[in-house]
Amino acid sequence: MGIDFLDDDNNPTSTENNISTIVLFTIEGYKLLFTGDAGKTGLYHAVTYAESLGIPLTDPNFLDVPNHGSKHNLSSKVLSKLKVRTAFISASPNDPKHPPKRVTNALKKHQHTVYVNRSGKSATTLIHQLEKGGVR
Repeated sequence: MGIDFLDDDNNPTSTENNISTIVLFTIEGYKLLFTGDAGKTGLYHAVTYAESLGIPLTDPNFLDVPNHGSKHNLSSKVLSKLKVRTAFISASPNDPKHPPKRVTNALKKHQHTVYVNRSGKSATTLIHQLEKGGVR
């Protein structure tokens, strides 16, 4: 699986998505990166800005994939900078388009373990598993 098909172009995501809040929590040594609905451009700028401040995002334990895993919100350029162990995608059980295979395949190509939550529950369940040592 050497190829991913995510576009690196600055395709149109809404202004609201590109200014979405991106938060990195470090809790007892675990780094948790929440990206809201950040678009490719916003996420790339956040990652490079964090790097410029000396905050590397090369080793988070957890990534909440933006905007239900939409192909418009991740790029190969961003994934090459994020060396995340676990990628978590919240997707509706009634929306077979999310997440698209190209997104899950790209995440796997970049060495991420991918979980898709179609239960309607939040990422809190997975965070509790992190606390108990169940996801690394």
